[in-house]
Amino acid sequence: MKKLFLISVITLQILLLLTCKKESPIEPPTPSTGSVYGVVIDAQTNRAVVNAVVEAINNQMADTTDSVGTFTLKNLSMGQETLQITAAGFETQTEIIEIKQDSQWVEITLNRVTENLYLYVGTFGGNALFVVDVDSMQKEDSLYFTPGNMRGLYITPGGTKLYVTQQCPDSSVYYLDTKSRIYHLTNLPNGSISFNDNREGFLFRFGGGIFSLDTLTDQITQIDTITLGEIIAFDKTSPIIYFVKNEILYFYDYQQTKITDSLSLPPSWNKAMTPDNRELYFTTPDRKLGVINIQTGAVEYITNANPNGRIAITPDGQYVLVTDPGSNFPPSQGSGLLILVRTSNHSLDQYIDIKTIAGDNPTTSRIVITSGSNYAFTANSYGGDVFLIDINQRKAIKKFEFRPISATIGSLALGTKPKP
Repeated sequence: MKKLFLISVITLQILLLLTCKKESPIEPPTPSTGSVYGVVIDAQTNRAVVNAVVEAINNQMADTTDSVGTFTLKNLSMGQETLQITAAGFETQTEIIEIKQDSQWVEITLNRVTENLYLYVGTFGGNALFVVDVDSMQKEDSLYFTPGNMRGLYITPGGTKLYVTQQCPDSSVYYLDTKSRIYHLTNLPNGSISFNDNREGFLFRFGGGIFSLDTLTDQITQIDTITLGEIIAFDKTSPIIYFVKNEILYFYDYQQTKITDSLSLPPSWNKAMTPDNRELYFTTPDRKLGVINIQTGAVEYITNANPNGRIAITPDGQYVLVTDPGSNFPPSQGSGLLILVRTSNHSLDQYIDIKTIAGDNPTTSRIVITSGSNYAFTANSYGGDVFLIDINQRKAIKKFEFRPISATIGSLALGTKPKP
């Protein structure tokens, strides 16, 4: 009986426990991730940086900035995180942040890669030479050229001398000491001056003759009496000068003083050769941009282009830029669009529109590209403006105005900043 009672009591207790027990609430999991979103800004121009890669190192996650410079990184583990930001033409930047439960906004500023260059801008009409600091993107100096109108600007490889040829009143050649910024008269005959990759100087006299040029003494030594025609490029591996005359590309050996080879060209106006001397890009009278293979002679036509458009190729050989002095055919009617072509497959990359910084219907003519292949400077065909193009970002970012002197741009030259 006792045993039966005990069993009954235990059974009752179990029933009471089961009846009284409340179901425990299920606790939601504590969030363990957060998100970061933000924008990447160019420190020099305060503009958005497009196609910058923002990487969360610890979380092994990355995003690329869009057309307005924004990015988003989601589901990041909470705690300290290192963001690494890379973009073509900019210094790599790292930011250490704390990932929190909620989303947070960050603004990241990138500094541009230092080019250590000056842009020299020669003008017609105002007899002035302007100096622009490429790194700060600011006009630095204005140097009046007393002798007369400038015809051409030629900078030595070390950036210490800027030779200035005149259009009038006479044919004297001067040089600017880029450190002291004082002009000096030389005994050089008027002509065009070029430098090869070995930093050797050459003077091509107007009317005929080729000379070697000692830039330390400004002495010249005649190499040949030949008139080479339009100088295109120097070969990087041999003493060859490429020049065009009567629609034929000639290979001139300046050590043996003889023409070693030639290549017939289609009708062409402006021309430029790739740094590896394998291809020649040209504009045609029937408004095309073409390219010819130097070894095979194969010709390809890429897109419409202004016959008068100047051609420049980036020093890394990746892109061709063609200016538009204004015309009545697509894609431009004096709009100032720049053509950008990839050399790897001869494809039209896109048009860069100058109107974003220049206003309605600007035109472009002379063009130079920095040694780092990051920027191009192109002059307005009919005014005193120079436009700065960010090649990596595919956009025009600044206009330099030289209109107060009522001048037009005559020549552009890029040179290394002289040492202090």
